[in-house]
Amino acid sequence: ETTVSPSALRSYVGEYKYSDETSVVTLEQGKLFMKVGNAKRELRARTDGSFFAIDSDREYTFNRKSGRVTSLGVQLADFRYESRKVK
Repeated sequence: ETTVSPSALRSYVGEYKYSDETSVVTLEQGKLFMKVGNAKRELRARTDGSFFAIDSDREYTFNRKSGRVTSLGVQLADFRYESRKVK
């Protein structure tokens, strides 16, 4: 497991939208969480910017443009999609 700086973790916090699904990324006690609907999972870092969800086969990659986080790539077993950062 990789340690990611607190400022990098804070940069990932926000709302990401894909189709009609909104994913909310929060930072609590130094840990990153992903909430979609009523499901909330802790995200663990593989590398800075790349995470996996606890109890899930999903992989998450935060994408940056000019230093700002702009989207979140979500990799499932057989499907990949990108959620745009809206907040």
